[in-house]
Amino acid sequence: MRKFLTLTAGACAVLLVAAPVAADEEEDQAIADDSVLTLADLPEGWEEGDADTDDPAEGEVPECEAIERAVDRGDEVPNAESPDFDDSNDPNGVTSVSNEVLVFPKAKAAKRYLRTFDADGEACLRGRGDLIPGALDVRVEELGVEGSGAGYTVYITLESNGEEFTLATDLVVVRVGRAITSFAAENLDEPIPEGPDILDIVIGRLQESV
Repeated sequence: MRKFLTLTAGACAVLLVAAPVAADEEEDQAIADDSVLTLADLPEGWEEGDADTDDPAEGEVPECEAIERAVDRGDEVPNAESPDFDDSNDPNGVTSVSNEVLVFPKAKAAKRYLRTFDADGEACLRGRGDLIPGALDVRVEELGVEGSGAGYTVYITLESNGEEFTLATDLVVVRVGRAITSFAAENLDEPIPEGPDILDIVIGRLQESV
């Protein structure tokens, strides 16, 4: 879920849940590992890169405080994070996708986790976008996410060698029972058209497991 907060050129109270026994954690870790996005899920031409979890803006945007606490809690439950997958067919070298899956002990915890992103996601992402050096304009649009989820597209206009260009980053968080899956995709000018289909693959696997 840390990917939600990392814009590459990117609840509020402590939640107390009963600690699962070790066997449950192992089963939940297997669910996360088996559900997370893989290279085999993507069209031909995509390549596996490295997962990028560096978050230089952490603690810098007040509107992100509740989300950052939620992300820290998510690190404590069974989870799996994909690498960044890059589209080798993109001549600009911008198009990429990544995914993360978290499995909570109970659906109630997953609901509270999602509620934080639904409440603060737009303001948090706008604030983080404003921190990007050279950003000329930052615009955040809320996405219509079916079912239980929250989603945003962040448009960041930058300038390089006297020319302006816009990065479009989709950030979607969806609850499936007691699991959470997050999806991040970056493209030039507009969201990648394959985004919804790629996310549906992960959601489908989770629906069969939790």
